[in-house]
Parts: sequence; structure tokens; C-alpha cells
Amino acid sequence: MKKRLVIILLITLLLMGVLGPQTVFAQREYKEVEVPAIWYPIDKDTNEVYEDLTPLITHPDAFERSEVAELIDEEYYITYMGTPSPQGGTSWTANNFMYTGNLWFSNRFHRVVAQAYSTYTPGIGTTSSVKKLVYGDFADENYVEGLHGMGQTAYQEGETLKLYIATGRDNVSLSEAEFVKEELTIQRPKDRSLLINLLEKNILEYNYLDLDLLEDTFNVKYITIENNDLALDRAYLYKYRSADRSIGDYLKDNGGQYLNIIDDLNVDELELGEYEVVIPIYWQRMIPYNLSNPQTFSRNRYKIDDSIHFTLVVEERDGADVVVSYVDEEGENLLNEVKLSGKYGEAWTSEVKEIEGWTLKSSPENSEGTFTDEVQEVIYVYEKVVIIEDEDPPLGPGEKEPEDKEPEEKEPTEIIEDEETPIGPAKLPKTGEVSSGLFLLMGAIVVTTGVVVRKKKA
Repeated sequence: MKKRLVIILLITLLLMGVLGPQTVFAQREYKEVEVPAIWYPIDKDTNEVYEDLTPLITHPDAFERSEVAELIDEEYYITYMGTPSPQGGTSWTANNFMYTGNLWFSNRFHRVVAQAYSTYTPGIGTTSSVKKLVYGDFADENYVEGLHGMGQTAYQEGETLKLYIATGRDNVSLSEAEFVKEELTIQRPKDRSLLINLLEKNILEYNYLDLDLLEDTFNVKYITIENNDLALDRAYLYKYRSADRSIGDYLKDNGGQYLNIIDDLNVDELELGEYEVVIPIYWQRMIPYNLSNPQTFSRNRYKIDDSIHFTLVVEERDGADVVVSYVDEEGENLLNEVKLSGKYGEAWTSEVKEIEGWTLKSSPENSEGTFTDEVQEVIYVYEKVVIIEDEDPPLGPGEKEPEDKEPEEKEPTEIIEDEETPIGPAKLPKTGEVSSGLFLLMGAIVVTTGVVVRKKKA
């Protein structure tokens, strides 16, 4: 009999456990739905959306338990915070917006800088921090008292639910970092590994909230990472496009996603200018379960990002020198070498030098080019000038080369002795000219003189 009662009791408990919930909801009709939602942070005083903060997108399929819409008066309805499927029963709280205080909003660098107010916050009072809701053609707003999370609206397939929540920006931080320089200026490195090394050296340490520990035990603990323990596996670059840094965008890969410079970056294609280095701490991390209770409140199925970041200024690196030499045919320097310096990629041009006593024999093919990472040599070769002496002096302006002429032959002068013709005075020859007549005259004088001398002796 006891055995029989135990069996009946077990069957009863089993039926209560398995069929009970279905029996409870047997009179109510549901269907599974997916309701995408976006949380927009607004100023609690002006109710204006913070345009510089990133809205939080919910992920309806992030957990196994789905959301349902309930059939009421021949139309399906959902609650503002989501209606969980009735498996195992449901439990409700007085105001299921109470978990919204764990909504963390980040700026354009994916760094958490703002936090939604909880349902009950000093300075706001006991009103709800959710001030407005828009869902397709339905809207509900109460900027004074806020909205109750148990409100309902008709389900509209394909529409996104928009929730506007009062947000504070003071003293909100999930991570902190200490840098060598808040603004690091570098020359463009030769390769990606050198760039990453420079970025790592600029980080002294950072610490962040341990979300894993928070998930498991609800303990608040910060982890500190020092420079020696850095192991960066992800980093992004945000390029400023205006002097006041109001406009910019992230470097993207071919698929349109953020370019992870740790794995893929051509530094030679990196534009010069100002960047923000963004190093993720959390990246698309689901909010800890015990901070959001996502199984009950479907709108709390969101992901968070957090990062550390600092400014990077990239300047062009110095190119290697260009060495210009002026040598003779034996390779000996005729002048001191000339070194040309400039930034990588800049154009350079060498020049020919005039050297006294030498003439240029050959010019190098690389007489001009651009600065690279390698030293470039430019060599001008000269040869000695040879001077050939000419017997005739060079012609002056307007002078002509004289024509060749045969020398004129002069006939010898004949002396005719005529006794009757008196001998007159001898005609003197021109300078440098000897007359044959003079020789005859001198000979006659000598003969005559000899005759006279002989007569006197006799």
C-alpha cells in the first residue's frame, strides 16, 4: 500500500512539474517572437539624445529562452521589457525596469563614459529612468514620471523597439590606463611590428573590472596589467579628418570592418596626421547575466564595449642619405662627397660640378630619384683635360686663314764693267742683303792696292 502511495505521489509530482505550467497557461495563447530593441541615452534635464554616445542594441537570440507575444482580444501583445516564454512559470517584479542601471554607454572610441540611471536614483526621485518608447506606429512617453516596464503594446512584426533612458556621465569608468604620453608623436615606422612595439611602450599599465568574476560571484574586482605583461591582440586606428578633431573615421578592411592593425596594416600606406589608438578591454561582450536578468527581461540582452585610447601623431620618417661623388677614371675623389638628405618618398636631384682641369666623362643613370630606406650612391666620372699647342697663334676676331703663295725668285744683278763709265759711289745694299757687285768692287780694290804697293817697293 505504501509502495503504491509513493508511486502515486511521484506521478503526481511529475505531472505537477511537467504539466502544471502548461495547464496554467492552457487558457492563454502565445507565439514566439523576436523584438529587436535599441536603448538611446538622453539628458535627464533636456531629454535630448546624446549624439556622441553609442546606443545599445539588444540581441533577442542571445539566450535560449525566447520571447513570446500573448494573444489578447484577437491581437498579440508584448510588454515593454519583454514577455518570456512560459516554460517553468514566470515571476514578475513591481517594476522590471529596475535593471536598467547597468546600461553602460560608450563614445566613438568604444570607451564607457556614461551610465543609465537606475529606477530609483537620488536626484531623480522614484520615477522611472525610461522616459519614452517608440515601436512602429505606437509611442508612449512620460518625461516626468517615466514609463513602467510592465506596460504593453501590440506586437508589430519587423519593427524595432526604441527606448529612451535618462543617462549620467559623471564618474563612470570600467577601466583606467596610464600612458607615457597622452599624445605620442612618431615617425612612420618601416614595418608593422615596429609600430606595435612603439604603441605598447607607450602604455605603462591599465586596469579593468573583472566581468567574469562579477558574472560568477557578483564580486567587484579590478585586474591590473602592467607594461611587461602586455599581449595586445587587437588595436584599431581612428583617423581624425579635421583640425578640431570633430570629424573622423576608423581604418577599415576590404570587408568594411575595423582594421585590426596588429594583424593587417601596410605602414607605407598609412596617412600622415593625427589618429586615436583604440585598444579594446571588452569587445562585444554580453552583459553579465546577473546584472541584467535577460531570461526575464528580453530588452536587457545587450553587449558592451570598453577600451583604452591615446592620441597618435604620425610624421614621415627620414629617408636614407644620397651620397654624390665626383671621381677620376681611377675612382679617386676629385671633390668632397655631397650628402643629400630628406624625408622618405621625397624627390631629390644631384648636380654636375665644374672642376678646373677636368671634363665630365660620364653621368650616372640615377642622377635623380626619391629618398628610400637604403643609402643611394651617385657617381660622376671626370677625365683630365689635354692641351695641344699650335705653332700658329689662334686667329683673332674677323681674321682669315692666309692663302698659300709660292715665293718669288729674284734674278741676280749683273755688273757690267765699262771703262768709260766712271765709277760712282757704291749703292749700299739693303739690310740683310749682300750684292754680288759689291764683291767685284772689293776685289778690284784689293788688286789695285797690290799693284801700287809693288811699284813703291821697286
